[in-house]
Amino acid sequence: MPKIRIMNGPMSGREKSITDKALTIGRDADLEIDDNPYLHRVFLQIHREHDLWWLSNVGSTLTATVADKKGLFQAWLSPGARIPL
Repeated sequence: MPKIRIMNGPMSGREKSITDKALTIGRDADLEIDDNPYLHRVFLQIHREHDLWWLSNVGSTLTATVADKKGLFQAWLSPGARIPL
């Protein structure tokens, strides 16, 4: 079963299993990342579609910055945008 691992911040090292059900990320989601009242309750979503895993920004205001461990890849996910993982 695939897992997501938090690499930085106060929850560094924490892992969460990913199933065929979408995994939500936010301040009140499957994976709670912050208790900041300005962060969306559900900000990001990881889901499987057409044999690919996707990271989607399901919020309405904030942009997410996504980078790989080495810093060779970086993307800005505006609300409504998604990238394959």
